[in-house]
Amino acid sequence: MAVTAATHQKSMSAAIPSLKQNLTEIEASAEYGMSVFWYRRCRWAGNGPAFIKLGAACLYPRNELEKFFNSRLVKSTSESAVRGN
Repeated sequence: MAVTAATHQKSMSAAIPSLKQNLTEIEASAEYGMSVFWYRRCRWAGNGPAFIKLGAACLYPRNELEKFFNSRLVKSTSESAVRGN
């Protein structure tokens, strides 16, 4: 049985689960380990990840969450004091 490029592409896309682009605060909490309260407090204070406000709903783009948490990577505890976090 010959495997064509189209067949290979179709089988690869079926093997990779699709990820939601925008997460609710509950989904973000479950995926990234921060509490729902933490997301709400960060929105109120204006120092958390960027979010989309649609009526009463707040959605977090996955790429913004990744960017936010990656920007907080440190190699020692003294680094966080220098940055003021």
